[in-house]
Amino acid sequence: MGTYRYYLGISTEKWIELLSDRTVFKDDDISLLKVLYECPDNRQKASVLAPLLGVSSHSVLNLQIYWLGRRIINKLPDIQFPTNKKGSIRYWAIPFWAEDAETKGQYFWELRPELKKAIEELSYAD
Repeated sequence: MGTYRYYLGISTEKWIELLSDRTVFKDDDISLLKVLYECPDNRQKASVLAPLLGVSSHSVLNLQIYWLGRRIINKLPDIQFPTNKKGSIRYWAIPFWAEDAETKGQYFWELRPELKKAIEELSYAD
């Protein structure tokens, strides 16, 4: 199974700044992070997270993470963001690490350690 742990160089302090900026992290994004934080090892598949968040499918979360990634890129244009072999940005790899799930095309999302710490420092984890 593949593991995707791209280095971004975004500190806990920068994550706190981003989390506090409502033009970057919308309420739905914060809800997603809170639910993922509560999962064992802060990791889960989008298909499991979707019903916990009351959304129709994992595709909704994939789109949400795409838009979140774009907003983060707009705030941090100097960061080298991860890309796939074709050169397209892997938006999910901005807030998360990932690991292949048992079904091809599915992944476990895992909170980046610096983002997890930012969530704890902002008391979002309570």
